[in-house]
Amino acid sequence: MKAFLASLIILAVLLSGLAAYLFNENTKLQRELQDLKSKYDGLTSKYNELRLNYEDLSKKYSDLHEEYSALKADYEKLSTMYQDLRKQYDLFLTGYAKLRKEVLERTFLDPEGWPSKIDYKDPEVFSATAKALDVWWYGVSPYSRIYGWVKDNIKYNYDTPLLILPNNSWEEAPWFADYWKKASETLEDGYGDCEDQAILVAAMVLNYWLIKYNTTYAIWVVLITGPAAAHAFTIIPIQGGKIIILDPAGSQITGLDLWIYKIVEPKDIYEAITNYIREWREQGYYFDKVYAVFNHKEYKILNMNIYEFIKWLYEQTK
Repeated sequence: MKAFLASLIILAVLLSGLAAYLFNENTKLQRELQDLKSKYDGLTSKYNELRLNYEDLSKKYSDLHEEYSALKADYEKLSTMYQDLRKQYDLFLTGYAKLRKEVLERTFLDPEGWPSKIDYKDPEVFSATAKALDVWWYGVSPYSRIYGWVKDNIKYNYDTPLLILPNNSWEEAPWFADYWKKASETLEDGYGDCEDQAILVAAMVLNYWLIKYNTTYAIWVVLITGPAAAHAFTIIPIQGGKIIILDPAGSQITGLDLWIYKIVEPKDIYEAITNYIREWREQGYYFDKVYAVFNHKEYKILNMNIYEFIKWLYEQTK
């Protein structure tokens, strides 16, 4: 009996210790559970916060994507427009360079282009020469007829100032108040200034020679200058120290003025040139330099005074 009681006491003690152990473990687990629950609540709150942020960022991303798509579409449209404008700009540059070259060629700055102005083989020149030679009251000489026809049919007109844009932005754009036309262009326009008429006379004389003799001879368009003016006229040099001056713009020729028409005939170079300069001086124009001469084949920059030019002409007519 005592052993049994002892066993019960031992069992009670063991159960009491087990109960205490289990209680402590339960308490510990309750605390851990509370900690885990607190952490879970924190993570849940963080998750909800992150979810809200994600949804906000997702909306912003969608908005940005729409903006990106719109900007991309605009970029592609602008890129296409730029390419079109670039092509037009390149065409403009090509056209402008060509136009600038053509404009410069029409000024006195391009001596290389002077001979091409005397386009004596142009159909317009053939037609005008035929008309001039068919008019009897201009005189017996074909040169009289050409002079008279130009004087009566080509009006004198000053050139309109012409702007030539520069190649570089820092260059000043020059204005030119003097530019030259081909003989055919003067005929087409029906007007021209002194060099235009001198070029036309030279072309018509060359055309006459071509028709009559199937060849051409020496002829010069002369550019003279003075302190305040410049002028152009045509000279036909003739062997033996003589010349014929044809200047419809200045109403001067070498020959006889018979009121109804003027008879053109050669004169000694010194007499013809000095009389020509004197006529201008009496009208208030003083010319003392010959800048250059040219014909349908070549040009020469002379920069001579009048007497040096007379000497040069004698050399040409030996």
